[in-house]
Amino acid sequence: MPASGETRALRWDSRPYSAGNGVLVDRPGRLYCARMVMQGTGNAQQVAVLRDDTTATAGAGAPLLVLDAMNGSPDDWPKTPVSVAFLHGIKVEWVGTATAAVFVGWEPD
Repeated sequence: MPASGETRALRWDSRPYSAGNGVLVDRPGRLYCARMVMQGTGNAQQVAVLRDDTTATAGAGAPLLVLDAMNGSPDDWPKTPVSVAFLHGIKVEWVGTATAAVFVGWEPD
């Protein structure tokens, strides 16, 4: 964390749905921004569950944030700033089949 009054640029990582479930960040830190963008037609929907985990085990790790997007609202920006500490890393688990990607802004501990 920066000293009082000091600012630092966030680190950014992303993962597309086509790459499947997987690790976005592989070390402890703090999540400040998360966004999911989706491309779909008809009644498409996509959910991304961000977990505090760096394993390939589905459902392992505490949920940090759930991002949800559907055809009528393809961008999912948090309405309030996010500040969530994670102990292991950030893993994304996809629930849905629409083409999407997740972007996270974070800083290491």
